[in-house]
Amino acid sequence: MTAPRIVILDQDRAHCAQCCDLLRAAGFEPVIASDASQVAGLAEHEQAVAALLEAEADPSGASVFEALRRQGIPFFGMSAVWQGATNRALGIGWDGCAEFWEKPVPPDELRMWLKRLFPDTRPAPAADSSRAGAARPSGVVQSRDEVMAPRSVEPAASATPAVGTPAVSVPLHVPPHLDVQRVAGTGNFSETAFATILARLAYDRATGALMMQRDEDKRVAYLQDGFIVGVKTNMPDDSLSETLVAQGLITFDQSRRAEMEAQRRQVQLTAVLVEFGFFSGDDMQTLVSAHIRNHLMDVFAWEAGVFMFREGPVPRGYDHEPVVSPMDFIWQGVQFHLPLDYAESAFAASMQLRMGWMTEPPSAEDMSMTLSQQQFLSSVSVGESLGGLQRSGRMKEPVWRMAYVLAATGFLGFQR
Repeated sequence: MTAPRIVILDQDRAHCAQCCDLLRAAGFEPVIASDASQVAGLAEHEQAVAALLEAEADPSGASVFEALRRQGIPFFGMSAVWQGATNRALGIGWDGCAEFWEKPVPPDELRMWLKRLFPDTRPAPAADSSRAGAARPSGVVQSRDEVMAPRSVEPAASATPAVGTPAVSVPLHVPPHLDVQRVAGTGNFSETAFATILARLAYDRATGALMMQRDEDKRVAYLQDGFIVGVKTNMPDDSLSETLVAQGLITFDQSRRAEMEAQRRQVQLTAVLVEFGFFSGDDMQTLVSAHIRNHLMDVFAWEAGVFMFREGPVPRGYDHEPVVSPMDFIWQGVQFHLPLDYAESAFAASMQLRMGWMTEPPSAEDMSMTLSQQQFLSSVSVGESLGGLQRSGRMKEPVWRMAYVLAATGFLGFQR
């Protein structure tokens, strides 16, 4: 019997792959739409029983939602932009979504809805994950609370194992571009990856300014104890208040009034914006996170330019409370913004070498694991090579990205 089909529209390929893994594990067959114009036709042609849709992927507004309502197909909205309780209420009440989630989609909540709507669908047999170490069950991604919870990165400082971890029999190395030990106070993006720079600063619990420049593009990331807490650029709408005004979330007069009050009382602007009732605490936290991400995420793709880190206090106006842990930031930046060929080129000289752990791999609380990623962890534990995984057909894009993150943060090495 054919598994019930669910249409997915998600422009984030890594997140889409996680959702597909989750649906297959629950006994459904995902059908991926490349754009909004395909959704209604695919749903009808494939006789889909439901749809999982990225809200901002439909440039024509809610026309896709309307078409699915006419077909009587339940659909779920998801978004990395439209966040907070107000937008969830609009998605459900105005657009008619069965549920509206912030990305990443909470696996338990999606499974609960699927079981409620389709109680006769049986989950797929679970794959043997006994050798997957601390990996999460298939398809599990981080909830919003987990993403926002402050956690620290613990990359290995060298090939010497950390206390309590098993010793390796031969020296391990990582590609120079991803070697956390090669990160100096100044350098070039052609020689050191942005993810590796952030891992080094997180490991050092650094406080100060990471200055970056590529041609005329200048950016500064402010760090406090290894966490990114603010960002400054030479782009328009640079500051948080300018961004909020440009997006129509507050007026210019409201922004000036909040800024003056924050300066008068020597408190954070975000606290005043919440106190004035412009935003809830959760929505303010989300907006700060989005502001930082929007100005820094594309730096993960930089292959040229220079950087310099300077220790010192974070200037007023950029000292927001940390909202994203270093590992979360690196993981999401590599998943959604690093070109795949950039990740592949980093491992070109290591393809035929066996993989090994520089130290114990990150726990389930630090990484979100799809089924293919769990298989990758098992392959590392038996010393398989990246080339071997590629030839066996299991080296898919999400695993390339996972290998990149683990090498850049000092967990993964290679040996002959």
